[in-house]
Amino acid sequence: PVKKIITEDGVAKSLLVRNNKIHAADIIISATDWHYTAFDALDGKFVDQKMLDLKNLKGLEVFFSVMQFSFGINADLSHLPHFSRYPLDEPLVSPDGTSYERMEVHIYNYDDTLAPKGKTSVVVSYYTKNREFWIDARKNDRPKYRASKKEFLDKIIALLDVRLGGIKDKIEEVDMATPATFNRYTNNWKGSTQGWLPGKNLLATPPVNFTFPGLANFYYSSHWNQPGGGLPIAIKTGREVAKLICKNNKVPFKIKRNFEC
Repeated sequence: PVKKIITEDGVAKSLLVRNNKIHAADIIISATDWHYTAFDALDGKFVDQKMLDLKNLKGLEVFFSVMQFSFGINADLSHLPHFSRYPLDEPLVSPDGTSYERMEVHIYNYDDTLAPKGKTSVVVSYYTKNREFWIDARKNDRPKYRASKKEFLDKIIALLDVRLGGIKDKIEEVDMATPATFNRYTNNWKGSTQGWLPGKNLLATPPVNFTFPGLANFYYSSHWNQPGGGLPIAIKTGREVAKLICKNNKVPFKIKRNFEC
C-alpha cells in the first residue's frame, strides 16, 4: 500500500510504501481513490478551492454504495428468469435506516462456471447512501456491525425463500458485502462504487483534473475524474492521461490498432 507521495519543491519524486520503502519515479500516476490521493497521500498540499468544494460535497454527491448478498444454493434454478425486479408487499428496512420497496434478484443460471452442476449462484443487491453507518460500525463497534449484517441477511433470506420456492435450507454458501467492505477492499471514499453521482448537467466539465495544482510530474486518472465513474470512465481517462503525458514529453501518441482479445 502507498502511504505517501513524496514531493520536493512542488515536484512528485517518489512513493513511500509499507515498511517505509521508497520507490523513486520520473512520473507518478495515481489511479486510486481521489480523496485519499489528494488529502492523505499528498496531505492536502496541492488542492484548490474547486477540490475543497468537492471534498465538502458542494455541487456533487458521492455515488451510492452497495449492499450485496451472494448465495450458493444447492438447487437447479434454470427454470427461473435470470434477472427480476419486483415490488415488495411491505417495505424492507435496512439497519442503516434505508427503506426499500422493491427487490432485485440476479440468478446466474446462464453461466455454468459460477456453480457446480445442479447448483446456482444468486445475488441480491441494494444501493445505500447511509454508508457511514456500516463503515463506522465496523471500525468502532464490531459486534454491532456483525449483528446488523445478520439482521439484514435474515430478512433477505426470508424474502428469497418465498420468491424462489423454499430455498432457505438449500443455501450452502453466503457472502455479504457492505459499504465497509467496498471501502476496505478498494479504499474508495465512503465506499462509493462509481465515484461521483452524475448531476443534472451530464455535459458539464469533468470535476477532477488530470493534474493537481502546483504539482509537477504527477497525473491523476480514475473513475473519479468524471461523474458516473465505473470501468468506462477509468479506461477513457487512462487513455487521455497517456496522451497528455506524451504531449508534455514531446513523444508521439501511437495507437496499436491490431490486437487479439
